Amino acid sequence: METYKFITVRLGKDSVADINRLCEAPIGVLNERFSIDVKCTQIPDNYGVGDYSFIWLGSDNNKGMPTKWKQGFKAVGIVKVVRRGKKYNDVSETTIEIVYVFGEAVNRLDILRSAPSAYYWCSSMPLIGIDDHANQTIRSMSGDTLCDIKAFFCMINKVIHTFKKDIVLVNPNFAKFFDIWIPNPDNYPTEKSIQDVSTENIRTTCLKNKFRPYITAIKSKPFLLLAGISGTGKSRIVRELARACWEEGTDDYKAQKPKNFQMVQVKPNWHDSSDLIGYVSRVSGKAEFVAGEFLKFIAKAWEDIETPYFLCLDEMNLAPVEQYFAEYLSVIESRKSHEDGTVTTDPIVEKADEEWYFNLTASLTSNEDIRKQFNKEGICIPQNLIVVGTVNMDETTFSFSRKVLDRAMTIEMNEVDLHGGLTKCHESIGKLGNTELVGSAVEGVDVYNDYTDVCDIALGYLQKVNDVLEGTPFKVAYRTRNEFLLYVVNNLPYCKDENGNDLEQDYVIARALDEITSMKVLSRIEGDDTKVSDEFLDRLSKTIEEGLKAVSGDENTIKSISLAKLKEMKDKLVSGYTSFWS
Repeated sequence: METYKFITVRLGKDSVADINRLCEAPIGVLNERFSIDVKCTQIPDNYGVGDYSFIWLGSDNNKGMPTKWKQGFKAVGIVKVVRRGKKYNDVSETTIEIVYVFGEAVNRLDILRSAPSAYYWCSSMPLIGIDDHANQTIRSMSGDTLCDIKAFFCMINKVIHTFKKDIVLVNPNFAKFFDIWIPNPDNYPTEKSIQDVSTENIRTTCLKNKFRPYITAIKSKPFLLLAGISGTGKSRIVRELARACWEEGTDDYKAQKPKNFQMVQVKPNWHDSSDLIGYVSRVSGKAEFVAGEFLKFIAKAWEDIETPYFLCLDEMNLAPVEQYFAEYLSVIESRKSHEDGTVTTDPIVEKADEEWYFNLTASLTSNEDIRKQFNKEGICIPQNLIVVGTVNMDETTFSFSRKVLDRAMTIEMNEVDLHGGLTKCHESIGKLGNTELVGSAVEGVDVYNDYTDVCDIALGYLQKVNDVLEGTPFKVAYRTRNEFLLYVVNNLPYCKDENGNDLEQDYVIARALDEITSMKVLSRIEGDDTKVSDEFLDRLSKTIEEGLKAVSGDENTIKSISLAKLKEMKDKLVSGYTSFWS
């Protein structure tokens, strides 16, 4: 990738006219660019024409008095002319063409509020740095430690959510600046750059490769079904994913049951939500709400919003899911993403201005802020709550309706390694957190603008598959379209193989398309030979095979789980009936 140089330019009392011009300029990428001239002494010797500059609005006085403009980074420019003085202390003049203007200036407080982890990795940069006191007008943004320009770009994007989309219009190569892993400073307290911990990143990514489909499915939709024969470790893997949210050696990591994990055994007699969510009882003569385990766990998740919380519904289909889980199935579809990265839902328990409701919220949490939130808005699903149902398909269980399948991600777990799990108590997943498991995008529109090319590839593939499904009850619509796009985009960071070698992006996209096809398309297909014919399965197999090959290329052929599943389903059809579910 091409290397770029960046500088900061601080405008002060000699540049008030230019400051006013920047404050009055249109916001975003400029169609009509303009230039400013900056005069100063002691300029760096390592910048020149073509370098990029971040323009800082400084003070017009030396007395610390407030300015009529907000001080901070306000614009991005490109150096067009440098007229250096003969000596270091001589006045030099730099002409900068302004190409992009922030809506509001960004200062250190904005960054600390929105992107504290990213700030650590660029906290020695000029103007925003922790120990920055120099008044030199033009300075280099590079340095030996804690001056990572990629972290800076990601940090600005956390404050200004359109920055990534806009800055890529200025220079398409800047898209690569956002495709990084920003480690938590808690784990790397010494002065390293992000590059110094890249080896650890590769190691962690490789550990997660085995669990990647689970992790990315959860991030795409926090409602997952694990299906397969009994005893394959479905409920165990949910517990281990919850355990991986804690540092090794901590009490919760070593605990039999981490505090962010709750197992609920589904009972065959469940035909409403009273056992899970709760119910109003009047046995005592007045209304009292008896809270179920699910509702109690929701409150716990609200009290620790930075940690993913896993609810495991064991043997989920021993009872009709549409009956005992109706409220959740409705509320999960109300998820809405906001510009600050939060996701909200409708309440699963509506607020009521009655004594029983206020007693309920007081019993669920001792956190006064959360109790007030419940009393004002009702009890909603927190963004960090993940629901995983384990499923055994046999004659003793209920089948899933398309209402359930459309709302969940589905992964089969039928493979058995008899040598596995004999040397270690816990799975080697690597540290997981909100970044890996909690998604801020809930619809295709939330990712399309940032990943248009990737999304268009996925849409082209899905359209061909859906053409085969035309005229059948298995045709997919917008909900599945959205989850295709989210799953493919969420898989893009997993671009290393088990040895840490780079994978081609086309391969990564094809692999994700294959997996989501199995999860969201094949899981819907079932019926006798009047609904599902050999010809239909053959046509679908051919379309999927050709579609995946077109995406990955001849040299990056993937081992398709969808094609293997379709072959299994075709073999079943000999008996007159077939289904995705074993």
